[in-house]
Amino acid sequence: MPLLTSEVQRVRYELGINLLEVGSEPYISTQRVIDEIVQTYLQAGAETTSATAVTAATTATPATLTLASIANFTVGDEVVIDVDSRRESATIQSIAGSDVVVLLTLAHTGTYPVAVYGGLTQIRDILSKIKAVAGLLGTKAFTAAGLKQVDEIIFETGAKGSSLLESLKDARMYWRDELASAVGVPNFWRQKEGSSGGWSQTVELY
Repeated sequence: MPLLTSEVQRVRYELGINLLEVGSEPYISTQRVIDEIVQTYLQAGAETTSATAVTAATTATPATLTLASIANFTVGDEVVIDVDSRRESATIQSIAGSDVVVLLTLAHTGTYPVAVYGGLTQIRDILSKIKAVAGLLGTKAFTAAGLKQVDEIIFETGAKGSSLLESLKDARMYWRDELASAVGVPNFWRQKEGSSGGWSQTVELY
């Protein structure tokens, strides 16, 4: 299954591209690369579903999942199981018929996706990391940083002297760079920050 439309919109935003429809935005070449090349041809591993209920465990515990389709799943494959907060990666230990054995720690219920790790799952993994950092920036940065003085706001600093807020911003930019590298387009947030490392807006990618 290709990237969902909502995921494509998230990729655009995280790379600093506006969310206007094709034909009305300035980064037309990059926009078309995402819509017509990345979304269509992004490498993906085998995908299927499982409805096997798994109980959460404190340590990685063998679980036997029955897959709707075993096609293109092999022993040793890294697979991504479930989505959102229940998403986790594991290696297939063995296969018997439509059953695969993996080591899991999270709970899984209902019908959930199981996919061999590939370009598609990597993009989704990066997007989830960006979302996690953005969540900290939006709701926890100030309270987590703490106040050292009542009359002047001074953020607690990290190991390199930067505030927690700056560290989170750096982490978000790092994952945006990783996303740009994975899909082969510029991270325009670098240009917006005035970084000399950004790509030219007029670059022709394809």
